[in-house]
Amino acid sequence: MSESLALKVCREEVCKAGAVSPVAKKIGYARSSVSLYLSGKYPAKDSSKLETKILTTFTDNIFCPFAEKIISKQKCEETNRKGTNTSNPMLFKLHQFCLKCPVKYNPKKEFMKQFKENNDEQS
Repeated sequence: MSESLALKVCREEVCKAGAVSPVAKKIGYARSSVSLYLSGKYPAKDSSKLETKILTTFTDNIFCPFAEKIISKQKCEETNRKGTNTSNPMLFKLHQFCLKCPVKYNPKKEFMKQFKENNDEQS
């Protein structure tokens, strides 16, 4: 079984930082959670939220639970901006899912978080 892109990215970031703590802090998770994820012992049934956080923080990708694959942030944003297509049942289901997506990439929220982090560092 090959390892996920998120796991590879997380390992690379931990190597760059030299420790798990800075990576965990950057993605907003506890150090122990990231350590468990890296060791393959993460207790949650579904690690997609953690993986999405890793991908959105360190890459231009995101895990889409509807498509069950990794897509670009740009594709996610485009899908969210489109209106409901009632003539295509699959697109209609996609749009309905996006509205309630548990791991939706929200560019405004990410921008505000980044802005706050930058201002906290300068204080």
